[in-house]
Formats: sequence, C-alpha cells, structure tokens
Amino acid sequence: EPFREFVENPMIPPTTKRELFTRTLGGSVPPLVATFLQLLAERRRERYIDSICEEALRTLDERDGIETALVTTAIPLDNDQSTALANALSQATGKTIRIRADVDASILGGFVARVQDTVYDASVTTQLARLRESLIRG
Repeated sequence: EPFREFVENPMIPPTTKRELFTRTLGGSVPPLVATFLQLLAERRRERYIDSICEEALRTLDERDGIETALVTTAIPLDNDQSTALANALSQATGKTIRIRADVDASILGGFVARVQDTVYDASVTTQLARLRESLIRG
C-alpha cells in the first residue's frame, strides 16, 4: 500500500517517480516494462497501472485459451475441489479454466459459476426454488 500511495500521489513529480522506477526495478524487469512504467509516470497515468495489468493479463489468457470462472460457494473450496471444478468447467467450455473464488453463505451449498456470459447454477438455493416451483405446479 505505501508504494501504491506513492505512485498514485499527484503531488509527487513524475521525474521523482521515474527515478524511483529506474532505481527499484533496475534489471529485474524487461527494459520495455521499465520504459512503459516511466512513460506512465511522465504522462501522469500511473493510477491506471492496475487496469492496464488486468487487461494485459486478460489478453494473454485469451491468446492462450484460458478463461476465468467466477465461482461462488457457501464455504471456501479446498484445492482438490477447486481443481475438480476447474476440470469440469474445462470439459463444459472446451477452454482451460482458472477459478476465481468467492464465498456467499446465502447460496446454502453447491456453487454458482460464471464463465463469460454463461452461468452454471448448481446452488442449493436454486435447486430448492426449482423444487418449490414443481410442487406448486403439481
């Protein structure tokens, strides 16, 4: 957080930020990345670093056929459950799936997974609602 506050602080001149990037990153990142960060500082666009990184990672994932599934469960998934769910979603979508998990106790059990515009709802809440509907219809 202190680094983020420093980088996003509009009161610190771009030259100071550029020098910091040069000193701290040195040879640890490719020259193109270091130059890009310096350019962001010069143009006072450093507050967009997070968004730029997210979009770059999304583009790389798209190129590599990787999709992120936003998965909501009532309790946290362990590694085996997460892997099994990723494998099942990979078979359903034909893509390599990366799980981004969230916990919401209101779904009671099961999971809700969103992969792009497709929602896979296997939550207990939804199953109970379907059962209720079928009982009402008779």
